[in-house]
Amino acid sequence: MSSSVKLSISPDFKDIYLLADEVPVFKTFLSGKWFLGSETFDVKTPIDGSLIARVSKPDWFLVEDSLRMMREVGRWRVRDLPGDKRLEIIFKTADLLESRLEDFTEVLVLNAGKLRSQAKGEVTASIER
Repeated sequence: MSSSVKLSISPDFKDIYLLADEVPVFKTFLSGKWFLGSETFDVKTPIDGSLIARVSKPDWFLVEDSLRMMREVGRWRVRDLPGDKRLEIIFKTADLLESRLEDFTEVLVLNAGKLRSQAKGEVTASIER
């Protein structure tokens, strides 16, 4: 097993991961719910190849159920959502990103091997768009 880097994860994210052998295992988000599948895949940093996390691989039946639900219900909800409500969602997302700027910057540094200044600029650009 390769070495691992200890992530500093905000307590705000406590419901979407668990620790296994001191490595965070993140759940998968499907159809408005977080799931922990029976399998995971490793996330390694390109900086030195060390393990930074694991991500739950959703079971196929969950994916199929989610796709079915999106086809039957979700597309109509999105289509029927007024523009001002869509904008509220976008602005709320930007506010949440901004409140966790350092967390998302750290993710880009470790997961994509970006320089801190590049990563922070990328997150900031996402907030401003």
